[in-house]
Amino acid sequence: MMNEFRNPGMPSPTSPWLVPRPDGPKERPASPVIRIKSNVIVEAWCPHSGDDSAGWPTLENAERVSRKTVGNMVVNAGLNLVRDLLGGVALRPDKIAVGTGTTATVAGDTALGTETFRKLMARRIDAAQEITFQMLMETTEGNGVTVWEIGTFQNETMLARAVLSTGQVKNSGIQLTIAHQFTLADA
Repeated sequence: MMNEFRNPGMPSPTSPWLVPRPDGPKERPASPVIRIKSNVIVEAWCPHSGDDSAGWPTLENAERVSRKTVGNMVVNAGLNLVRDLLGGVALRPDKIAVGTGTTATVAGDTALGTETFRKLMARRIDAAQEITFQMLMETTEGNGVTVWEIGTFQNETMLARAVLSTGQVKNSGIQLTIAHQFTLADA
């Protein structure tokens, strides 16, 4: 049986209060389509003493050594997550993970190819029709790998995945800031 939401104050479809229209059902206007554009931004920083109180690099106390931006795909499970967020039955994404997999993203992906590190997001930045989730990989975290893939998750459900065109080496001399930026627009 299909689950449906019905306002308790409304009559049921079999109620005598609902009378079929003699001219047939009204055609519904086309529903607007929401397009989700998504990018991943990976910045590598060489930290110096005096990071801000949360440990984030700032222009005054760190040197950015690289910046990579790549488009990513909101996967099928992520589209379902967005649906559930709009319906009020899901929580917002809470983790960003990185890995060494280099296989191109496909809509059916549910995990990274080879996940090596996962962490709770530290920041959420809201702007007009845009939300950005950020995670900071400290100098002591996830060392000894070359990051190729990044995923955003709500618990274990993948929202989006990206594969960098060139990998980012992560070692103890580098902090990475990883941002997943989602922009909403009319189609």
